[in-house]
Amino acid sequence: MSLQLVILGAGHSINDQSPKSIQKINLTKRVLDWQIQGFSKLKPEVVFVGGYEIEKVMELFPQFQFL
Repeated sequence: MSLQLVILGAGHSINDQSPKSIQKINLTKRVLDWQIQGFSKLKPEVVFVGGYEIEKVMELFPQFQFL
């Protein structure tokens, strides 16, 4: 059985038209990149629970499972 990482990312930004989870936090990383890097040693199966503009997240992270 593999480890699952469930990320709740249904929110949207008040400053941008993109989901908060794919906003850049610095020049090279988005919020989700930072979260995934934090768990990378565990090699989890990622399940993303989204809502607002989930299609944009799906394009950038096709390896995730989506709910």
